[in-house]
Amino acid sequence: MIRCGTRQLWWQLRARYHTTTTVHRVAAEEEKESVGIKPKRLHQPLGVYPQGTNLEEVREKWQSDAMELISKVPPIVVDGYVIACNGGGGPLGHPIEYIRLEAPYPSTCKYCGLRYINKDTFEKWKKENNE
Repeated sequence: MIRCGTRQLWWQLRARYHTTTTVHRVAAEEEKESVGIKPKRLHQPLGVYPQGTNLEEVREKWQSDAMELISKVPPIVVDGYVIACNGGGGPLGHPIEYIRLEAPYPSTCKYCGLRYINKDTFEKWKKENNE
């Protein structure tokens, strides 16, 4: 058994496999575009509903008004510009999410929906939103 020949054959087969799969992937993407299949839509941030979302319909279907209830919770005022949200901690919490608070409006935790805002920008935001 010649090792050099086997190794060379292996590399040739590997190169052929990778080029054909790449060609097939590109062809599949082009076919999707030509047929008119839309790309997956991006997720909306919490607290922002897609245009045309009827909350009454959501509540009827899932028997839950969690989005409406969490939006009624006032934003939590924080001293720093980075907050670590763990959803209450313990077994009922969620993974730690570090949130930057540099925006002029409350930043939302993507897991639990709690909103946080820096104390420097809170007063300005409060005046703008009459809360």
